[in-house]
Amino acid sequence: KSLLPENGHFEYTRIILGWIRLDCYGEENINSFETLIEPYMKRMLPGDSPVDAMIRYLSHERKTVTFAESCTGGRLAAAFTGRSGSSEIFKGSYVTYSNRIKHKWLDVPMDILELHGAVSSECVEAMARGALKNSGSDIAVAISGIAGPSGAVPGKPVGTVYVCVYNGISLLNRRLQLEGDRNFIQEQTVYHSLKMMIENDEKIFDFFSGQPLTT
Repeated sequence: KSLLPENGHFEYTRIILGWIRLDCYGEENINSFETLIEPYMKRMLPGDSPVDAMIRYLSHERKTVTFAESCTGGRLAAAFTGRSGSSEIFKGSYVTYSNRIKHKWLDVPMDILELHGAVSSECVEAMARGALKNSGSDIAVAISGIAGPSGAVPGKPVGTVYVCVYNGISLLNRRLQLEGDRNFIQEQTVYHSLKMMIENDEKIFDFFSGQPLTT
């Protein structure tokens, strides 16, 4: 959708629940856009992508991140390595599709996999803990789910995804119930993972506070 003030326009697109992308375009009156959105600026991040903002923030904090992905198959890692500056904060990650690899690479206990399954809050928590420990990173994000079109089990339909963010102190673990085809579910999982990274360290908003959102 768009609003059309003089000499420019202001577009917004809902990406996922609670997360809106704003695009501002204009000429000499571009600064008026900041006045328009000033009440919301304390909860905004600049840049073409939230990944860019996260890279800038983590670089400033001298922190690194690693990922342990199952159903997304490395798409979260690709979202970061596709952006400039990622080498400062990203040293590597894991794509652990099978239970055996989750156990071998991330030290996920077999009793968790047998008792709760790979698509569970218990599994992604263990994945995140293992990824943090084995990589030596400051932050780990773990993902496991059912992207479809097959794979549904009782109580866990297609679109069931668990995401865990862990920094060695605080842990955020969430079940998502997403809709759409395989590609869309994977894409939405990446956005939700980024949103959870921000929720787990909201100092990122203080870092960008007062910085211009327009260029």
